[in-house]
Amino acid sequence: MHDDGKRRMVCPFVERKVGEALDIASPYGFGGFVGAGGSELVSTSWYRFAGERGVVCGYIGLHPTLSDPSWHTPSDVHRQTTLYLLDLTLSVEELFENLSTNRKRQLKHPSCAIELSDYEATEFLKEHGAKFFLRKQAALVSHFTTSTFAALAHSSKTFTFGCKAGPMLCALSMFAYTPYGAEYLFNISLPEAEDYAATLLWSGVQRLRCLRIPTLNLGGGIRSGDGVAEFKRRFGGKAVPYFCLKQVYNEAAFTQLCREYGVDPGDKSGYFPPYRLPLNDFDGVSLRL
Repeated sequence: MHDDGKRRMVCPFVERKVGEALDIASPYGFGGFVGAGGSELVSTSWYRFAGERGVVCGYIGLHPTLSDPSWHTPSDVHRQTTLYLLDLTLSVEELFENLSTNRKRQLKHPSCAIELSDYEATEFLKEHGAKFFLRKQAALVSHFTTSTFAALAHSSKTFTFGCKAGPMLCALSMFAYTPYGAEYLFNISLPEAEDYAATLLWSGVQRLRCLRIPTLNLGGGIRSGDGVAEFKRRFGGKAVPYFCLKQVYNEAAFTQLCREYGVDPGDKSGYFPPYRLPLNDFDGVSLRL
């Protein structure tokens, strides 16, 4: 955190060892720099901080509404993917009009969505969460432990809607929020209950509007333009760029690490840092972590 009495900025990060070297990254689900500042504040103070800690390089995500790419050195800023945002200051009628024709038709049916207790959400996630992400071949970073699922479900800043098939819960969607914006964390369902996603998301939208939360970040796809991204676009989400920072604080050490792993230190177009590029992106047989 930086606080000079006039400006305050916060940036959560994790430190990671690679041999004797150290690099940093935004933890999964966190949005990089947040606060009120400017490019001089961020670039000067942050680079000095990283240098003093002996950090080689860093990958920092930038939240689409709570961070500003203009705070940073332009050559450090890279467009990663596309996210979809809902403007919750619109009326329910306006939000409904922004839906695709199929979504409108789907939501005209009576909703099965109910708000779940922390216990109900936790038990479903413990039983089905890992199986769902495995079935969807999701990135390893989203394969949460049961303790992580429980912590999310019991947070005072999350809520969960679910649908039942008979007496049994078969799908849920979880949302997290602050006064400044909300996040669509995930939708998890049994294989036969995937059609409930739109109903659950619409219930979450209405609850967030009641809480007067201004925006909902739907996130993006697993890959650009895939079915997950298309679902969010058809839900009325506005496409916005997701930017990240790819920064090198110690050029000599960074170049040496890249050479040791046989990757190009000058290429910032893909995975960063390139010496941590996963050797297998799904089954985890061998990863450069």
